[in-house]
Amino acid sequence: MAFAGVGLLTLLAMLGISILFAKRAVAPIEQSYYKQKQFIQDASHELKTPLASIRANLEALQANRQETVQSQQKWLDHIFHETRRMSKLVTELLELARAGQSEQPLMLEPVCLSKLLERTLLSVEAVLYEKDISLE
Repeated sequence: MAFAGVGLLTLLAMLGISILFAKRAVAPIEQSYYKQKQFIQDASHELKTPLASIRANLEALQANRQETVQSQQKWLDHIFHETRRMSKLVTELLELARAGQSEQPLMLEPVCLSKLLERTLLSVEAVLYEKDISLE
């Protein structure tokens, strides 16, 4: 009877140790899964912003169909800018995917914050115009 009790305790201890090691082995995979999920959400959000701006600029163009193309050039320029921005985002996403496959060093470069802010504000200008909001 004592032998069966010791055997059962040993079996339970081995089960506990197995579960502990399994959790440790799965933790990096689980963490990678959550990071990938967060990355996809962030990338989707980053792509939605230029799409919303393009849509707002197209709506501004459609609202003023009687205007000449030249008078609507501002909205067309915004659309062109946002499509270039989306293209750059997609290229960067592809580079990130490739970087995950090989050991390429990341290249850091200086950023001009005033230009970055200006480009960001230009992307929402059509939305502000449609809602009759002025931004200073």
